[in-house]
Amino acid sequence: MRLEFPDNSVFVGMGGCGKTTLMQYMARSKKRILIFDPNNEPKYMQMATKVCFTQADLYKAIQAKTFVIAWRGYTTYRHTPEVFETAFLWPCHLADAAEDLLIIWDEFDVFCSAHSFPQIVQDIGFTGRHRGLATMAVSRAPNAIPRMYTRNVQRWLVFRTTEPTDIDYFRKVLGPGPAKELPTLQRFSCYDKTEKNGVILRQSPFD
Repeated sequence: MRLEFPDNSVFVGMGGCGKTTLMQYMARSKKRILIFDPNNEPKYMQMATKVCFTQADLYKAIQAKTFVIAWRGYTTYRHTPEVFETAFLWPCHLADAAEDLLIIWDEFDVFCSAHSFPQIVQDIGFTGRHRGLATMAVSRAPNAIPRMYTRNVQRWLVFRTTEPTDIDYFRKVLGPGPAKELPTLQRFSCYDKTEKNGVILRQSPFD
């Protein structure tokens, strides 16, 4: 199934502000979801129909017609290139080949950085719509997200942040008014920017 337009979203903000809650709400209608879950989030455990720890488990689970998979096949990925290969790159290639699914990269800045952007992530973000792939990238720091990825992001969901460099970043993304308000946003509130609707303030309960 091909998507008419790219469908890439970024969720950014401080921990505990509601990024995961909103992501779960927005993903609720998707039938095939693969979550990269490096922090073993309890909310993903509640959301998942299958938790996978090995490549064999993931390969089998992703062949189903419907699923919500929490991928937890790594605990030492920071230490060796070999583990990063099997823990992040291989599952991305598997998702790309599986087609027709939503890929959620939690803690996206753990896997990518402003200076490190694996080719498979670029392929998914830029041409994944031709294979029915949508993405949601969740991060605490916008500057850690590669520009090559953000150039093809259609939706920004920005939660509370107090870091001055992050606020400066969002002056260009959201505009000076919303950026100024970021340190005062309440939990479960965020600025939602799309080309169609511009910048709007979303609050819980999400609509």
